[in-house]
Amino acid sequence: MPDVEIPHWDAEKIRAQLPLAAVIAAMRDAFLALSDGRAQAPQRHSLPLLHAPARMLVMPSYMQGSRIACVKIVSICPQNAALGKATIVGSLQAFDASTGEMLATFDAETITALRTGAASALATDLLAPASASRLAIFGCGAQAMSQVEAIHQVRPLSALAVFGRDVERVKTFCRQWTTRLSIPVLVGNAASLKQADLIATATTSATPLFSRDDIAARVHINAIGSYTPDRYELPLDMLADATVVVDSRAASGVEAGEIVQALQQGFIPALQSLPELGELLARTSVDKKSVTVFKSVGHAIQDLMCVRTLLGDA
Repeated sequence: MPDVEIPHWDAEKIRAQLPLAAVIAAMRDAFLALSDGRAQAPQRHSLPLLHAPARMLVMPSYMQGSRIACVKIVSICPQNAALGKATIVGSLQAFDASTGEMLATFDAETITALRTGAASALATDLLAPASASRLAIFGCGAQAMSQVEAIHQVRPLSALAVFGRDVERVKTFCRQWTTRLSIPVLVGNAASLKQADLIATATTSATPLFSRDDIAARVHINAIGSYTPDRYELPLDMLADATVVVDSRAASGVEAGEIVQALQQGFIPALQSLPELGELLARTSVDKKSVTVFKSVGHAIQDLMCVRTLLGDA
């Protein structure tokens, strides 16, 4: 038989065919499926690479009744930023669940950024005050861009403060969003952080980016950057008095530094006390404290749901 060319979806094609509203809807389905047991995705394999904390992640996924299964192989290399290269690189492959034949490949960085931002949008819409509009973003990469874009969909922003270690990258990020949003977009400082009622952290920081005293009394936080048990972006003592929601208890209990360390130090009483986003989406109402936190390490079912939407299996 002649070789069959496998179609590849690059970033431009993915974004053209997968508007953010569709991604958010797909993420709702993904987290509901994860929490009610329909999703089938083993704990991802994490392989340390040459320059710590760089890692290669392998994530297979399937859902009951789907004609598609997926495998994503992605490398996260923070050191690439200094080289002017993407920090998240890899490929997402879709297979026919009946025959095992490959159906298509997808740019993994684009799918990852879209689905991660959409998950934060879901959590923000569920947990943040309806009036929240002032966002502080930590990080200047593709994930940070996606966080701003997605959060703006559910809580139209009136101000954006940008925090990062590289001053030039921060200024570039500010210029990019100044052209896209008719709002003040400024380099972040202590005052703008204190005024923020929305915070998103998209860094690889090993230590907290701020303290509880640095932020407003009432605020919603999306923490999506750290993904290893020894690294955490948020102050652990803050979690003791916050409503903390996770994407997956199983994954967070192993990979999320905020959750692992807070459990070990007694700031969170038990892993089972943390609701999953899918569980809250299935409820008619949600009890919330003045500080709400969505901690996400990402889940393979999110990738599958994006692919199903693109290939018409949703």
